[in-house]
Amino acid sequence: IYTELFEMSPSDRDIRLNLSRLAASTGQWEQLLETYDSTINENFDLANAQRVDLLLEKAEVLEERLEQLDDATEVYDEVLLEEPDNQQALEAMERLLTRKEDWERLADFYRDRAGKSDTEDRVYWLEREATIYDDVLQDIDRSIESYFRLLEENDQNRGAVEALVRLLGHRNRWHDLA
Repeated sequence: IYTELFEMSPSDRDIRLNLSRLAASTGQWEQLLETYDSTINENFDLANAQRVDLLLEKAEVLEERLEQLDDATEVYDEVLLEEPDNQQALEAMERLLTRKEDWERLADFYRDRAGKSDTEDRVYWLEREATIYDDVLQDIDRSIESYFRLLEENDQNRGAVEALVRLLGHRNRWHDLA
């Protein structure tokens, strides 16, 4: 009965909460996701904010209840297409990509975020990207590129300067420090 009520009124938080409780008590998470998918894909009156809420709930179920991390990542990607600055989705993407040890995709995620951010946030994301290339992937060339991009945004970033001295020294590219 909650499924039918939800389909008629997907914005009603009490109905969604009861539907989620029912799924938790019966273990019918797949049925809950099917209900969410049906509503997301077929209810054209659904407001963008409601759609995003349902996507976030779907992603949480995939991640936390079903441990389907790849599927959860895809849903969070969809949220970020709708709301590029959705903090919950941003944090979840970082958490999931780290948990999956998908370092290349995490570095790409950081670079993408940097491109969509203002200067202060861009520095934060570029630092994260450079750290992945330097510390985790140990890709000297991409680390160097990332640190140079970081210095373009903040030429006083001491950590980037120190990393470039170290990395360019490994490549005997001292002339690039000038």
